Amino acid sequence: MKTPNPVLSTRRLLTSKLNPPTLHASQVSRQPLLDSVSTADATRVVLCQAPAGFGKSTLMAQYLERFQADGIVTAWLTLDDADNDIQRFLACIETAIANLVAADMDDLVGSHDGKSAGDTALDLVARLASEQTAFALFLDDFERIHEPAVLGLVREIIDHLPHNCRLVIGSRSLPDLGLARLRARGQLLEIDADRMRFSLDETSRFLNEHRKLALSADDLAHIQTKTEGWVAA
Repeated sequence: MKTPNPVLSTRRLLTSKLNPPTLHASQVSRQPLLDSVSTADATRVVLCQAPAGFGKSTLMAQYLERFQADGIVTAWLTLDDADNDIQRFLACIETAIANLVAADMDDLVGSHDGKSAGDTALDLVARLASEQTAFALFLDDFERIHEPAVLGLVREIIDHLPHNCRLVIGSRSLPDLGLARLRARGQLLEIDADRMRFSLDETSRFLNEHRKLALSADDLAHIQTKTEGWVAA
């Protein structure tokens, strides 16, 4: 009996995982944070790390939109607990990369048969490196990943990222991806909870312009103090 290929068996499950959140007119554009990525030329990894409710996924979707406007090809993958299985994770990454480089999935299916996970990761990076245009791969809900083999595979991918690639990660916790080394090299841009908090101006725009509440300056200042810029609040 033929063993099901993990790529083929996973492809049908990926529709929602490969789609970024939909941006709405009611959301506030985080312009300073968007500009910080555009000016960080040496950055290989952008880490949006904060507890729930700080707008990580929305910010990442805005980054994706900005990248696309700048002619950068993008792909999105939302992770879940099942992705701690390394074969499933590889299948998901392969599918995302196929979308990223507009590859035929049939060229990827079975391409890693008999190879180790590390060799497969290098093959995937080599495929990306062959692309001439700039691109960015988004991995959201990364806090779901805790399997050492999967984390090691992502570290391998990061270590061999081509110069024209960026990896954008959203996580509630600090991922075990060798961040200190990336910081030392100037290749990591960290957007933490403090940076994601709304400023008073953003709170004003969200409530008065987008929500049409017509609050006074005193009311806005009170709300800003009480919520400390926490978007969900």
